[in-house]
Amino acid sequence: MIKFLDKYFFYIWMAGFLFFVAKFIQLYLAKRKKGSLFPDLENQKILYRENFASGRSLAEKNGWASNILKIIVTEDELWITSGFPFNIFLNQWDLEHRIQRDRIFSIIPKKSFLFRSYILKFTDSQGVPKTLELIPKKRNEFERALNISQRESKG
Repeated sequence: MIKFLDKYFFYIWMAGFLFFVAKFIQLYLAKRKKGSLFPDLENQKILYRENFASGRSLAEKNGWASNILKIIVTEDELWITSGFPFNIFLNQWDLEHRIQRDRIFSIIPKKSFLFRSYILKFTDSQGVPKTLELIPKKRNEFERALNISQRESKG
């Protein structure tokens, strides 16, 4: 077995690398064909913006995004996305959303030993209920932008 690995290690490694590159290209082309979910920021009144938040979808077993999420709160929407190349993978982890604020039915602060997060429950544009856990670094600004301290849970 060791002789086999010594002899063919390069080919095994190259096959894995080429598979990864092919999958990346496939996801990139699918995202490009789908188009951008988000409009230009220039025409939006931004209440809150953070570029290095963390989070996860509670529907997925894996897919924790550590310090790569962008959270943007406008007057009407909450945007959760990321920059290239991470934005290519966010759909697979259910972490790219453009949420109308009236579709958010609860934002619950959660404290744990290591960090403070927010459990966000909402329905997507197709009416499917979703739950995310978000960990913004600028918690006070995030709460103020979404009126979390005054917000009552609707569901």
